[in-house]
This record gives sequence, structure tokens and C-alpha cells, in this order.
Amino acid sequence: MGKRVLVVDDDQLLASLIKDFLEMGGHDVEICHDAPTAIRHLAGHDFDVLITDLNINGPADGYILAGVSRNLRPDSLILLLTGLPDLEGAWKSIQDSVDRLLLKPIDPFELDKLAGSMERAGRPVPTQLDLGHFIAAHEAGIVEDWYSHVEADPIVAAIAIPRIERLNNLHQILDAIVHRIHHPADPITDEHADAAYEHGRSRRRNGYSIGALLREASHLRQSITRVLSAHFLDLEPRNVMSDLFQMNASIDENMALSLESYLRE
Repeated sequence: MGKRVLVVDDDQLLASLIKDFLEMGGHDVEICHDAPTAIRHLAGHDFDVLITDLNINGPADGYILAGVSRNLRPDSLILLLTGLPDLEGAWKSIQDSVDRLLLKPIDPFELDKLAGSMERAGRPVPTQLDLGHFIAAHEAGIVEDWYSHVEADPIVAAIAIPRIERLNNLHQILDAIVHRIHHPADPITDEHADAAYEHGRSRRRNGYSIGALLREASHLRQSITRVLSAHFLDLEPRNVMSDLFQMNASIDENMALSLESYLRE
């Protein structure tokens, strides 16, 4: 039984050749030559298969299309085409979205076989989380990313303290962020406020400058963003902008309390 296929490639000749070959196999094929048009097609039609080049009009446009297609239709088959011989790192980052990575020049018979069989790579469709649950689920990765970048920051790393003290209160700060995302109208809890106050006091005792304290907060924003970028397909996209706003508001709120106790100390 033929499948409904969307082919996306800015190489018009190649896209037409793929279309002609797949149509001979009984598939219903549409072509797009740019990412915005392809996104509109994905949103407006039920495609069984997406075949997209990695680099369309811009670098890595194919990743974006793969994520859109997987979010709209989790059971669709996604085939990524590329002329690059080594994409091991990139493949690991998108393995929850793309089913097959096919190197150019393409074997049309393999392409037709994959499209016809709808053979998935066997990976489960990831469970999508709101930002709060995402941060909770990826806390260990966020903490390690934050610690490695803080230790590489010459201003913060100049203050030599043990790892356990550097990580002091970080769990409570992340927990406060999660709570703020899920309960944006509520005031900060006493527990989280106490942790923020203690964070400021301990940083003052450890010899931190205000600049170093602020840089740690900046690294936390960046660490959450990096982990989010590496696992973006795990994220439920509907409320991500408002959740990011609440995340930043919570970090600012915690920093204000930490600075208050820092100055008192």
C-alpha cells in the first residue's frame, strides 16, 4: 500500500528524481524546497513519511523539520539525507527524532523499501514534559553542566572551595524554579526563601564577590538552556515561552534574596 510522502530538498533535481522513483512504487509524493513551506505542509497534511535533507536553506534545517514532524505525528517515519560522511555527534543528539540517516548519493531502492515498510528504528517515542518536569528529570545533567562551567570560569574558580560547598543549595534553587513554573501565582515558599538566604550567607563566608555570585546565576541559566537544547524533543512546546519566563523570574527572585543576605552578612 502506497504511503503519503513529503520530500524536502533545495536540490530541485534530486527532489524530483526521488518523487518520480517513489511514485513508480505507488506512493503519493509532495515536494518542498524550503523549510518554512515544509512546516506549513507538515501542519496541514497527514504525511506517513518525511524525507528531508539535513541542510536545506540553512544549516541543520532538517533537524527542525524532524522535530516538527515527530511532534505532530509521532508514528511517522523520518529519513534524514546528508552528504556529510561523519555525523556521529549530531546523530546522537537527534536519535529520538530521526529514524534513519541516509548518506548521499542515495540508493533509491533502499529509500523505496524504507518508505513502503514504514520501518522505524525501534526507539520509543519520548514522553514530552513541561519545563518544570524537564528540569526535575534532568537535574543531574544540569548540575554537572553548571559545575563544569563554573569551574572553568576564572572569576568564580579563583575562589577555591570543595565541590560539595560549590553545589551547596543548588538543588533547592532548582526545586524553587520548578515550583515557580508549576505555581506561578504563589509566593516563594519559606523553605525556598531560607535556602536562598543561606546561599547568600555561605557565599559571603566563602569569599565570593557580588560579581562571582551573579556569574553563578548566569551560568545556571545557560546550563538549563544547554541541557534543554540537547534534549529539546523531550519538551512539551505549548507553554515553553511562559515557562521560560517563570524560570528566569525564579532565578532573579532567588538571586535577590541571596544578595540581601550576602550584604547583611
